[in-house]
Amino acid sequence: MKYESLSKIYYVSPDNYMKEYTSRFMFPYSMHLGIRIRQYNRKHDFEAFFYYPNEIAILLEKIHKSYEEFLAVESQVPPVVLHQFSLLSILDEVKSTNDIEGVRSTRKRNKRNHRWRTTEIGPAGKHRQ
Repeated sequence: MKYESLSKIYYVSPDNYMKEYTSRFMFPYSMHLGIRIRQYNRKHDFEAFFYYPNEIAILLEKIHKSYEEFLAVESQVPPVVLHQFSLLSILDEVKSTNDIEGVRSTRKRNKRNHRWRTTEIGPAGKHRQ
């Protein structure tokens, strides 16, 4: 189903406007802003809200489930591994960005230039780079 704005529905079919407004307003994934808006030369004001169509709501639910799965896996990984992964990801991103912008660099050079050092991670904070 193609999404139609409430303003379009209002001008095409004023009788269906309130029914559609109420339906969208009461939708579980609607976000209510707590601000009342009254258009110029109108009798009634309405609360402002964001409406997420069903397709977006389904995608939000999938993202939420994936995030929960990620957190479950992350909680089982040692902190030193997460820290190292984060550093390497940042270095890869810097290298990638430099390549796109035409800047010649290496991961080793980026690491040295940005003084990448692990913080007190590992047994008794003894492992530093």
